[in-house]
Amino acid sequence: MRKVKLNDIAEYVRNGKSIKNSSDGSGLPITRIETISDGNFNKNKLGYGGVNDLSKIGDYWLQDGDILMSHINSPKHLGKSALCTINGERIIHGMNLLCIRPKQDIVSPKYLNYYFSSNDFDRYIKSISNQSVNQASFAASKLKKLQIPLPSLDEQKAIVAKLDRAQRLI
Repeated sequence: MRKVKLNDIAEYVRNGKSIKNSSDGSGLPITRIETISDGNFNKNKLGYGGVNDLSKIGDYWLQDGDILMSHINSPKHLGKSALCTINGERIIHGMNLLCIRPKQDIVSPKYLNYYFSSNDFDRYIKSISNQSVNQASFAASKLKKLQIPLPSLDEQKAIVAKLDRAQRLI
C-alpha cells in the first residue's frame, strides 16, 4: 500500500481564525477545544464570537468532512480529532484547533479521521510534540509531513464500513 504525505491529500491544514468569544453567548458559533473534547464534533460546546462583519471571516467557515484536531492541549489530549458534521450550518473554525480539509476525491474524511485514532498516528504525534509541564503542542508544518497509508477510495470505504460496524458493536 502506498503512503502519502498528509499535505498531498488535504486542501489545507491550518489553525483557525482568532475571534474573541462573547461573554454573553451572543454572536456566531465558533469552535474551541471543548468542541471536540470527547472525540466527537459537539455543537453544544461551541463558543460564540462577536463578529459583525462577515467579510472578516473569509474562508474560515467549516464544511462537512473537515477534521478538527487539538494541537495545543494536555499531552493526553494532543492529536485528538473529530469529523465535522455541519449540516448546512455556518460555524467558524476558531483558534487552537487545526482544521484538516481532505481532498475527498482522494481520501475519505472518515478513513482519515479513523487513522488519526491509530497507534501509528499516536506515535507520530509524540515524536513531533513539544512538551512542558501541563501543556504540549505540535506545529501544523510537522503534521503536514505525516505519511499516511492510502488504499484506493473503494478500499477506504470498505475499511470505514468495518470500523463503523465495530464501533456500533462496542
